[in-house]
Amino acid sequence: MAIKITCPYCFREFNDNQVHFRSSYVNTGARKIAGPDGQLFDSISEMEMSYGDEDKAAVAQIVHEYKESSFYNPVSNKEYDAFWKKFGDTTTEVDSVNKDRNKKLMYRKVIDPSDIQHQKHLVKQKNGDYLIRDPELKNMVTSIRLVDGDKSQTSMRVCPFCHNPLPDVYGLYPVEFISVIGIVGAGKTVFLSQFMNGFRDYATECGLTAIKSTASITQFLENNRVKEGMPLPPPTAEGRFEQPLIYNIERTSKNNSKETVTIVMYDIAGEVFKNAKAQSVKDFAPFIKKSDGIILLIDPKQFESIQGTQFFESSNNQEDIQKPSDALENIHSVIMESDHKYDKPLAVCVSKMDGITEYLSRELIDYISTPYTGEEIKGTYLNKQIFNMQAHKAYDRAMAEFIAHNDKATMQQLSTGYTNYKFFGITALGLNAEVMADKKVSGHIQARRIEEPILWMLSQVGLIGSNEAECPYCHQRDAFVSHRSWNIQIKKEVETKKLHFISKKEEVLVDVEVNCRCKCCGNAFYYDAYSDQSFDYKGEWKMNGGV
Repeated sequence: MAIKITCPYCFREFNDNQVHFRSSYVNTGARKIAGPDGQLFDSISEMEMSYGDEDKAAVAQIVHEYKESSFYNPVSNKEYDAFWKKFGDTTTEVDSVNKDRNKKLMYRKVIDPSDIQHQKHLVKQKNGDYLIRDPELKNMVTSIRLVDGDKSQTSMRVCPFCHNPLPDVYGLYPVEFISVIGIVGAGKTVFLSQFMNGFRDYATECGLTAIKSTASITQFLENNRVKEGMPLPPPTAEGRFEQPLIYNIERTSKNNSKETVTIVMYDIAGEVFKNAKAQSVKDFAPFIKKSDGIILLIDPKQFESIQGTQFFESSNNQEDIQKPSDALENIHSVIMESDHKYDKPLAVCVSKMDGITEYLSRELIDYISTPYTGEEIKGTYLNKQIFNMQAHKAYDRAMAEFIAHNDKATMQQLSTGYTNYKFFGITALGLNAEVMADKKVSGHIQARRIEEPILWMLSQVGLIGSNEAECPYCHQRDAFVSHRSWNIQIKKEVETKKLHFISKKEEVLVDVEVNCRCKCCGNAFYYDAYSDQSFDYKGEWKMNGGV
């Protein structure tokens, strides 16, 4: 059975047997061509003119091999170039291994195994197919073998539509897309660098294993180091599309088997949303629309009541300061294109909280001064930390009050355009670090709360549990809470009246609404966040639809 894949670049859908491949063999072009007797020539035509009829067959064979080899010549790729034309004509894919431009991955011949002309260069398998499948990966198409050159097996899959690279085994597991948007000056790059540096440890605390799926993560960390005595990383350039940051997240299920989910994170500059009608908005719109959740970073200097303070110098050009409410309005127009509210999770994060302590309540100062801690669930198949929504509720309320006090327009925009949002305060550097005039960091760097919004996001897409709701069946507080309810069918005994008024009890299937699934016992139930109560439904049930 074919495996469905959604490209993380163009979002076109295709089956795994439709993938294309970048050739592992590259013909860089020999400077000389050897004739039948070993004599060297500068061109094919020169060689052909130098031999008579007695060498005709040998010369023809050399010409044939030369033309076959030219199939692997490095070449610009129109599908690939068309994608990157939208982002300044400059790819951010880096091939640090191959220094020679002709050998770089993005210039290699893309092979379509379904193309009859391309099949001449491929080894046919025993089953008559040109595709090589891995039986340990649900028979997923993983590679092809070349006839020419070094006769190597190539596994560099690319999207058949935009020819951007697909990481190893990408598409084998369910995929969750998350966009990280930093409003101008919010320190998104620093936030992402600090988070990814510690992602493995954060995941371990939740009973998960985070595995880097692409070299772009290592590349991002190398290019954006956050270290004492070094300048902070520069912000993402407007209109620049950074390579997706892709992780495979593994977890152990109740029957001790391994489950894997792929997380794709997009790094999007807030400048994109300054003007809702700008071309950059249209170019980045697919990444926002396809996202299963959004993390939005807001710089405190974007609050009018804090502009011009001792910590933040007044901007000479007030147009340089992007209002969060304007960005939220433009984002909403991109993802909804209607009057409907956005109901996927939105984490609203105020960054650089360490710089505005004079404006914070004691509760919020304590909040950003202490590390995030989950709640350990005991008695299950694995002791783990779930997202601590019970503890975060007080901070969520305090952050909401802080934002409302400083920027009522942002709160109004959230209320009218979004349904599922939570507030977070973060500091990527900590209270003991200071950014000097030359942008270098002085003092001990100790990030606080940077993992909290992403862990909440993981709980919202069902990767980890949350103690937001107590299961009415097993009474554990380890549930996936969806803010989009769904229906299940349960058997319910009802009394029906027959002839002569004789009552009879019958079992019928009825639809009931649920919005939670317990990760311990598997039962579904309804949780009312306002009353903090959970409601169960007695009887057997089966899924009817779902999340």
